[in-house]
Amino acid sequence: MKPTIEWLAPAIWVLLALAALALLAGADEKRRNLRGPGSLLLLIGSLALLATLAVPALLPARSALVHPGGSSDDPRALSVLLAGIAGLAALIPTLRSLRLPLLAGVGAALPGLALAGLLGAVAYFEGLHLPLGFVGIALGGFVIATAISLAFRAARRPGAPAAMLLALGVGVFVAAGMLSLHGARTGAMSVAEGAAVDTLGRRLYLARVDAPSPTLRVLHVVLFGKQDSLQLRPQLRGATGSEVLSVADAGLFSGPIVVPIQLEEHRARAHEVQWLDRTKPLRAGSTSIALVGFRFVKGDSIRMYADLDVTTPAGRQTVSPGVFATQHGEVPFAAEAGGFGPIAVAGIDADHGRVGLILPQLSDGNVTRIATVDLRLRPALPFAWAGAALALLGFVLGIVPAGRMARRA
Repeated sequence: MKPTIEWLAPAIWVLLALAALALLAGADEKRRNLRGPGSLLLLIGSLALLATLAVPALLPARSALVHPGGSSDDPRALSVLLAGIAGLAALIPTLRSLRLPLLAGVGAALPGLALAGLLGAVAYFEGLHLPLGFVGIALGGFVIATAISLAFRAARRPGAPAAMLLALGVGVFVAAGMLSLHGARTGAMSVAEGAAVDTLGRRLYLARVDAPSPTLRVLHVVLFGKQDSLQLRPQLRGATGSEVLSVADAGLFSGPIVVPIQLEEHRARAHEVQWLDRTKPLRAGSTSIALVGFRFVKGDSIRMYADLDVTTPAGRQTVSPGVFATQHGEVPFAAEAGGFGPIAVAGIDADHGRVGLILPQLSDGNVTRIATVDLRLRPALPFAWAGAALALLGFVLGIVPAGRMARRA
């Protein structure tokens, strides 16, 4: 959800709108030279739209906004609808060239209407009640069936099969793309580091969170399905606790997408007073701290030391934090323990043989992290790839005859 990709949606809208206008204008034989540029614009716009569906880093930020009614502000939904309109426009030149009478023209449209109704009904009963998504899937079905119907009728007309293959691919892409955009999603849900959540028929396991820098958190997520698993690495960039940049992760050709929303970090006993007495050492991670005793040193000021034995994996050492006694009160001073950090005295209770310590910020191993993520399914993404491949093949086949005719002329 990078701000730098927000210009992609308006650019795709322009490409697809221009494609539709060029293909509609090219339906007139006098302006048939517009069909090629229109097909090219349609192909480029569809491939750019496919990239926003498949590449997780190109997920628009507005797609995360969901209204109470379930609709979202995802700009890609409008892009898919425009692709369907442009695909419908690609059918017009072939339909006009057939010069079908009224009844025959209605008959050519009946398969499209039937498939549109069927796909729309299936989508509705599967829970998709959003008008834009419902219309987009129905439009894709209409383009698919109409392209197949016209391909049989115009099989021997120059360029018609290639144009119908292009339209067929776009129709498949539109129906599958709209379905992928409106797949089931969890919304914001929380999962702790090392814990798992069962949702949408999958188990989402947050294995760990890496913090390679103060402004980068990498979530190691494993999604377990019925027969497979998927390892993803979504990221949050920015200072923890402030506004962060979310970078989603997913497979390119199929599978769900994990969108990180925020991360809460809680450090155990950070900067809290830890009381230590002679009878029981204090454990702090892999470090053990024992109180040896107290010392008083008189000079320009009175100093009171707490002698501590600090045992780390690297060895044992003695450090002596303490306090200055002045006429204004006591001023603590810290002592550095190698391999552990500074230890400061918060209070000395010599009568009971104990000392209050402030330990250094503990390591990441003692940080409790809770991530908020959004899991979204993309149920028909492989079909969107297949539709784009068919559209590309149709465009390439349409170029070959045109190139041969140009050479003959």
